[in-house]
Parts: sequence; C-alpha cells; structure tokens
Amino acid sequence: MKSSRAIGIAQLLASGFFFGFLGLFGKQAYEKGVAPFEFLALRYLVAALMLGLYVAISTRAPKKIWLGKKHVVVGLLLGVLGYAVFSSFYFLALEKISASLTVILLYTYPVLVAIGGAVFFKEWIPRARIPAIPLAFLGMVLLVWRDLSLGQPIGILFGLSAAVFYSVYILLSSHWLKGVDPFISTFWIQLGAGLALVLIGYREPGRVVEVLQAAWPQVVLIALICSVLAMSLFLAGLLRVKNWEASVLSMAEPITGVALGLAFLGESLKLLQWAGVACVLFALVIVSIPSKARRV
Repeated sequence: MKSSRAIGIAQLLASGFFFGFLGLFGKQAYEKGVAPFEFLALRYLVAALMLGLYVAISTRAPKKIWLGKKHVVVGLLLGVLGYAVFSSFYFLALEKISASLTVILLYTYPVLVAIGGAVFFKEWIPRARIPAIPLAFLGMVLLVWRDLSLGQPIGILFGLSAAVFYSVYILLSSHWLKGVDPFISTFWIQLGAGLALVLIGYREPGRVVEVLQAAWPQVVLIALICSVLAMSLFLAGLLRVKNWEASVLSMAEPITGVALGLAFLGESLKLLQWAGVACVLFALVIVSIPSKARRV
C-alpha cells in the first residue's frame, strides 16, 4: 500500500513536470500567429491520435481501446467538461483580467478538490497535512504577485469557473475511471476535448493546415509531453492517492514552468517570487512524506 502511494506521488510529480512545458510551447506557438483555441484543439486531437496508435500497436487486441459504452461516454464527457470547458473559461478569463490573477483563481482548485472530496467521498485531510494547501496557494500568490492587476470583474467569474470545472474533472476521474488503463482513458478524454475545441477554434478547415505548417513542432511536442505523458501519469497517480493530495502534487507544474522560463525565455525572479517557489516546494514535501515518518 505504501509503495503504491509512493508510486502515485512519483507519477503525479512527473505529471506536473510535464505539464510545466505548456507555457513554453504555448508562447512559441502564439509567436507564430496561432490562436490559443486553435493550438489547444490540435494539441488534444494529435494526442488522441498518438494514444490510439500506441494502443493499437502495443496490444494484441486493438479493440481494447473500446472500453464499453459507459466508460467511453464517461471519457468523452470528462474531455468536454473537464478540459474543453475548463480551457474555454481559462482563456475567457485571460481576455478580461491579468494572467497573474487568472493563475491565482485557477489554483484555488486544490481547495475545491479538498472540499469536494470531503463532502462527496468522505476523504478527510490528516491534520498534520492541512497546511500544505494554504502554503501551496500562498506560494502561487507570491509567484505572480508582481504582475497582479484587476481588469473586468466578469473575468473573475470566468477564472473561478475554470477552477470549478477542473476540480470536478479531478473528482469524477478518480471515481469513474477506477480500473481503467490510464492511456486508454486519456485517449477518450483527449478526443472529447479535441472535438469540442475544434468547433470553438476553427471556422475554416483550411486553417488547420495553416496552423500545422506554422507550428507543427509545438503541436507535436505539446501533444506528446503535456497531454500523452502528463495526463496519463496524472490519471495513473490519481488512482493511488487521495484527490486532495493529487491536486497539491500537481502544483509541481508552475515550478517547472518557472524553471523553463528562467532557462529558455530569459525570465528572472524577484525575492518574493523565490519565496513563492519555496512555499510550493515545501507544500509538496508535506504531502509526499510518509505518514509514519511524520508522527515523530
């Protein structure tokens, strides 16, 4: 049981690491004239194609990808409600308020997941680990405080809605996808999200070709690293730990994003932001340390 939890923690930290490349690939694609919804739609569809090919090649029975009507519908719905709707609200928020405030609103989701897990699934947080959630949130606030500004109030509603839908995605995934191969469930989730976002992001079929010509390396990389690997690892880890633990551990993502910004985008951090990094890392440690070791 303990080894299973340790594996889940490692999977979730790795997932957060891979998710951290989102900003790097996204900025590169936007510099090439690709709109956010166009990029996201192809990210999910290309990821679904990759996963479909992987399952077909790696198993003796390619039909294994069909999980039965119930699980397929669940996967597609999680893709639409969990990622397509979440992404839509996130980018709507970005249009109305600052990126920093949008990030802060999104990262209220560990709190929402903790509340939802307690109310609906009786998942109580051990008293000694409760500080991890406010500490992680404080870290996020410190990380983006420098650029914090309020735009149009409706943007706050959009940002909170993104957090709510992502929280619902985490809670439902942990209970609806038990016993399902993470690669296969990720395939259906990606497919649902991709199809939904294609309807939002593309008005002309020819635009798909233009986007691929302009930014195919970024599309392939974000599909492989931030979708196939990151999402599969997240779902795999989610089956081994509590929902609230998964939500906090996934905050390895912004730390990776910061590191990549420092390494490749010429960004720099102020003292306050370094304090934010330290807070998030300490929160990850609180969640990760085995309970027995922390009773002393």
